[in-house]
Amino acid sequence: MKAENLKSEDYAKAIALPWWGVQVIAWALFCILSFLSLTLWYGDPQWMHLVHIALQAVTGAFLTWPLARLLRYAGTGGIVRRILAHLLLVGATAFIWNIFRMATFEVMLSAPNIWEDFGGWYFTALLIFGFWAALYYIAKAYSQIAAQRADVEAEKLRRVEAESLSRDAQMKMLRYQLNPHFLFNTLNSISALVKTNRLDQSRKMISQLSHFLRLSLEKEGVTDISLQEELDTLKLYLDIEKVRYGNRLTTVFNVDEDTLDANIPALILQPLFENALQYAVAGQVKGGTLRLTAERRDDALVLSVSDSGRNDVQAADIVADLKKGVGLQNTESRVETHYPQRGTVTYGVSDLGGLQVTLKLPYVPILQKDVAI
Repeated sequence: MKAENLKSEDYAKAIALPWWGVQVIAWALFCILSFLSLTLWYGDPQWMHLVHIALQAVTGAFLTWPLARLLRYAGTGGIVRRILAHLLLVGATAFIWNIFRMATFEVMLSAPNIWEDFGGWYFTALLIFGFWAALYYIAKAYSQIAAQRADVEAEKLRRVEAESLSRDAQMKMLRYQLNPHFLFNTLNSISALVKTNRLDQSRKMISQLSHFLRLSLEKEGVTDISLQEELDTLKLYLDIEKVRYGNRLTTVFNVDEDTLDANIPALILQPLFENALQYAVAGQVKGGTLRLTAERRDDALVLSVSDSGRNDVQAADIVADLKKGVGLQNTESRVETHYPQRGTVTYGVSDLGGLQVTLKLPYVPILQKDVAI
């Protein structure tokens, strides 16, 4: 089961005591105790006694339905107001129930003098509905505990799913890095640098490749990093690609200083740049431009990856009939898992002429990541 499918209410219903089961047990106990303590104690039992006891139980259970809703409505305001409201509601319900059961007893068993003992009957009714109210509050507290447990379980499940998606993203990136075509292009670029006696550049390229692979392996299992760390890894990746594409690849970073400490899912930007690179640069004679914009908008972190597009395709057509690849689908899933109902991924036409992918995430400093979600 996915984290977003685990609802607190569903979980609470699954593990909480069935309220109607408690009702049945409580009123069945009332019938048994009434029969043993009153009917048998004061005289020979008659069928009408049993019918009257059952009728009391059914009527009492029926009255608890509006009582429960009124108690829930009265559960706001100051403590004194709530206590008085609850006592008044319990007392009023007990009074109504007591009138009903005494009147039916008088009619069913021909006992006209029963009203002389109204106080004793009403005291018993207060005890019964007071006991019922105690059960109600216990069940309500248990339900709240169950809902809290549901939130904890859902959070654990989201974290596990986030870690799984993060590991999948890392493994996909590593497979791309170790892909023969990628290695061939990278090593071929290094070989070209050596043949043209550009030894400094070749050494730099080898160092970048080694650093990039080592950094990727070091981040295995990490689900959240700062935007600054993400940019360091991303720039290293783009530096390697710039050796392949040369002046055909232009990158622009417009990153506000106050976003660098933002907590984001690890490797969330790399698939977006990989997608833009293949769309706007590869196969384009003049190459293209990739741009990252990062800014804060109130309590949100907004990350936009834009490209200059392709000469033979209108960006509007791409947006209108967007066929999302594995990388974009993975990004959407990770955003939804990390920030359920709080993070979004949207697509549009950038002012560069190509596609723009925008992530809107809750802004939380990396030091607060343990309490961010």
